[in-house]
Amino acid sequence: MKRKLLAIFAVVVPCLMLVASPARAQAPGLELEVEEAKNGGDPVGRGLWRLKGEDPGLGSSSDLAPLRRMVGKATVVGLGEGWHTSGGFYKMKHRIFRDLVENKGFRVFAIETHWAAAEKANRYVQTCEGNPKEALDIHMSIWHSEELGDLIQWMCEWNQDHPDDRVHYFGFDIQLPDHDAPGLISFLGRIGIPQSHPWIAGIRQCEGVTRNHYPEPIPAEVHQQCMAALTEIEGHFKSNGRAIQEQTSKEDFDLADLRLLSLKAWQEQVFYIGDDYAGEDFARGFNSRDAAMAEVFFRLRDKHFPKAKTVVWAANIHVARALVPNGARPIGSFLADRLGSDYVTFALTAWRSELDYFGECLVEDAARGSVEERLHALDEDFLLVDLARSSYLKPRVQEMAFFHFLPRRHFNGIVFLRTSEYMHPTDWTPCRP
Repeated sequence: MKRKLLAIFAVVVPCLMLVASPARAQAPGLELEVEEAKNGGDPVGRGLWRLKGEDPGLGSSSDLAPLRRMVGKATVVGLGEGWHTSGGFYKMKHRIFRDLVENKGFRVFAIETHWAAAEKANRYVQTCEGNPKEALDIHMSIWHSEELGDLIQWMCEWNQDHPDDRVHYFGFDIQLPDHDAPGLISFLGRIGIPQSHPWIAGIRQCEGVTRNHYPEPIPAEVHQQCMAALTEIEGHFKSNGRAIQEQTSKEDFDLADLRLLSLKAWQEQVFYIGDDYAGEDFARGFNSRDAAMAEVFFRLRDKHFPKAKTVVWAANIHVARALVPNGARPIGSFLADRLGSDYVTFALTAWRSELDYFGECLVEDAARGSVEERLHALDEDFLLVDLARSSYLKPRVQEMAFFHFLPRRHFNGIVFLRTSEYMHPTDWTPCRP
């Protein structure tokens, strides 16, 4: 079950082996970047910039000036990561978010966790009441870390120092059926749907509501009972929305509709992906989730922060701008379709990714012929790649972490770490003493 939680976000796909020289490469076009360096940045080559590190507490952010120029006037910035539970990625994204708040006017942080879990974290961000561990306790386990705790601690301190210029935190994921199902059943009771109604029985057949079938596949008849009930409820909401709002309230109806959307997407995801993360139905399950995440993102942002500049924190595969080679359509593609150049996205990846996976130390080294191997050849600890300017990465499909991307199509830039070290978990004993 533990491995399923991580694999929901990532799937091992067949490797596309590309040949790259193991020798240290000479980056082209160094002279062209020297003039730009006067405006901030430490050039390695054309479109290639040396970064000082991932520590959010680094005093100077001059090395991030090229990243700020890449962001430009964009209102939404995606920050990905090659692997969850690797602390170096979390720290680097914290550093970038802090810089965008301080220097580019960003005020909203949106993360790949259930929207209700993030509501609890945002209360901490707004008040500093309690502690970060408690604030994150219903997030997905992959985020239960000192690194994310440090970020929300910084956010609440910012709000204490800037009470009239606050930062905000929200989630857009849909993976919390044991929260959504009881809430939806309760709302249906308020509008006259009794516990004996077939819709209630159908909701209770949805995966994760009364039982989990994993590692066994979800029986088709169980899936059909769940989806039939949710589809009928969806139709009822669409046909009678105004009357239901008058009976309850618009706020309560919108919340119930969000729960319905989330539960339906979750069921589709887990049914089609099952235990076969490299199977032909992976894209179908993935796409159900990401389309719903995009809907949640826009609903919540449009309602609460319609004009605020927003950072999106998720896996690389989710923040990619377009359909990826395995057929998955990420939330980032919906953002790019609606926002165009107002959406800028960065993949984060590492030559060596260290994972604290529920107390088990795992190490993922870069594959031969991968983006990471090519960048590692430059012999730098930290790099920023401007994919619009750099010709160092060839315009072809390449492996990055365990997915294949056409980097220039899917991202505006890449932030590379030689090593992304283990995260410091707060929900289990660290794999290292």
